[in-house]
Amino acid sequence: MEQVLSTPDGERRDAPGQSMAGSGERVDLERFLSVLEGVRTVPFSGEFSPDGTFRAPYTGPGIHTLLGGDLPDSVDGGEFWATRVLPADRGLYNEGMMRQRDGGSSQMEYRIEALDGRVLWIRECTRATMQADGSVRVDGIVTDVTEQRESADAASEFEGALRATRGRLESVLSAIDEYLYAWRYPVYGPPVADFESMPMATFLGIEPIDDDEIEDRWLETVHPDDRARVAADVTAAQHAGLAGSIEYRICDDQGRTRWLVDSWRCRREPGGVVAEGIVSDITTRKLAQDGMAAALSSARVAYGELEEARVSAERASNTDPLTGLANRRSFQNSLEDAVLSAEAEPFGLLLLDVDHFKRTNDTHGHQAGDDVLIAVVACMRAALPQNATVGRWGGEEFTVLVPGVRTHDALRLVAESIRLTVRDERLATRRGALAITISCGGVLSSGGGDTEELVHAADAAMYRAKQSGRDRTLLAEDSGLAIPRDEPELLLIAQSFAHTASIREGVPELHCAQVADLAGRIATHLGLPAATVLRCRLAGWLHDVGKIAIPDRVLGKPGPLTGAEWHVMITHAAFGADLVARTPGIAESAGAVRHHHERWDGEGYPDRLEGNDIPVEARVVAAADTWNAMTQDRVYRRALDYDAACAEMLNIAGSQLDPKVAAALLAIVRQEREVLLPVDQLAA
Repeated sequence: MEQVLSTPDGERRDAPGQSMAGSGERVDLERFLSVLEGVRTVPFSGEFSPDGTFRAPYTGPGIHTLLGGDLPDSVDGGEFWATRVLPADRGLYNEGMMRQRDGGSSQMEYRIEALDGRVLWIRECTRATMQADGSVRVDGIVTDVTEQRESADAASEFEGALRATRGRLESVLSAIDEYLYAWRYPVYGPPVADFESMPMATFLGIEPIDDDEIEDRWLETVHPDDRARVAADVTAAQHAGLAGSIEYRICDDQGRTRWLVDSWRCRREPGGVVAEGIVSDITTRKLAQDGMAAALSSARVAYGELEEARVSAERASNTDPLTGLANRRSFQNSLEDAVLSAEAEPFGLLLLDVDHFKRTNDTHGHQAGDDVLIAVVACMRAALPQNATVGRWGGEEFTVLVPGVRTHDALRLVAESIRLTVRDERLATRRGALAITISCGGVLSSGGGDTEELVHAADAAMYRAKQSGRDRTLLAEDSGLAIPRDEPELLLIAQSFAHTASIREGVPELHCAQVADLAGRIATHLGLPAATVLRCRLAGWLHDVGKIAIPDRVLGKPGPLTGAEWHVMITHAAFGADLVARTPGIAESAGAVRHHHERWDGEGYPDRLEGNDIPVEARVVAAADTWNAMTQDRVYRRALDYDAACAEMLNIAGSQLDPKVAAALLAIVRQEREVLLPVDQLAA
């Protein structure tokens, strides 16, 4: 819907935000106006003539919804609007209009009588601009704030949050120094720029460019040695609707040669092709590469003189310094050699991970964690045949290559021998003997065509072993091992949202990570389907994302909230659910985000659901969030100890929490506490 206005002198005027819009931006504007209408907000544009007369020739499409009817055709919108202002508020309204007439911006709240008889509170925000002919242009919005006026303090705080969010978004946009673009290639005529994050001329360091010269002038800046290649790989490809990426040089008006990388994708629309891409300046990287090449050249000269040192360094580079095992690179080489000869000599590949290793580090310290890794390696060596190759894959993960293994049963026997040896030992550390378990995944050499496929298959099996409760062995051939390919990407999206919310709330991101991890383990313990387990983990990351809309004064208040503040705070669940529901990939977790503050007895919010009417994902996240909140220090109270937290969980099961979910949580935390306790405490 294009909004085009005509001024009294017949001059064409675009609606606000349309002066530089292409057809793509018009679509965006239509969507934007639709969103505004949905939140009962109407943009308008008006003008004070030099004699003080005010006319409003443009109002947004939502005015009929706001007024409960259409504006009369024969009356100017501004004049008609003024007649709807209640007499009691007319003085305030006139003061605001005088400020606008004097060229000042204005924000005011007043009441109007709608055409359907309703009395509405209106917030009007305007910006006035003095014109050369003495007139004053006024652009602004009017919003129905009737509901917000029921809690004036809450509305004021929310408005502050919107200003802060806008400031942060503007700060982010100003930090982007790449050239983001959307170029439209019509069937006939030169290309046009639908969108640019900055003028192309500014990015290229050249004089401003006319719109009809944008493509030719850009090609002129390309280095002569690269121009033909760029014309073929970029211009021709984008005209044809083909995606691509290319590095090339340009020469700017200051005589500098700069390296750029241009990556884009295309989509076809009626009448042409739209290429959307990003161009980054990689000159510094290229210079660094040149410097690295020079350094490598010098290193090659020194290489001959330091052959003995090189041999020693190579030996060290293939060995993990902590455990003495082959490091990842060395093991990868051994695996590649084994794959080449697998037809004549088959083998098995195992991937092992120490369970709850991070908690071991957090509970007993990193030195004790190192002792655990060394002791696990000793158990592995004791359980493995002599011809097996063992490596440290990374962190607490280990890999084992077992030559001569031809059957699944034989490989499972080797893996179980390692697992049981570790489980049955009490591993000696400087913090005492610890009970430790491991999870194992494995694959035969016939289960993949190359090293990457084999490692992925073994890693997937190990991942499922951990998801199935840890301290077990699963092979790639075992049923039920299919991993959703997009699961890591979905978790990354959720983690990014959680990180933003954590910064906004001023709390460590660890809270969301802990809730997500515990929610996933509760769901697994309850025997829920894999898809439900994933939704529980995603909702654990996302449950507090709605707090980005809560004002700072409410969100960070160290003491009890007032009634008005509490009503603002509880909106975070619904706001977060709406945000998640609009995000592809994680939208199915929106229900858990909305309802994670519902109570089993029906006394929660926002919808006062009760019992099994609450989505199971929300019940799981509620229990995980409650446990984490009780066992972590907060600004307004100290954390409960383990025993007190367990007692409180039992106390609220059946009222606040689903009793079955609470029982599953307690079973998990009690098992973890037993595994991580030193042996002397277990005996006690």
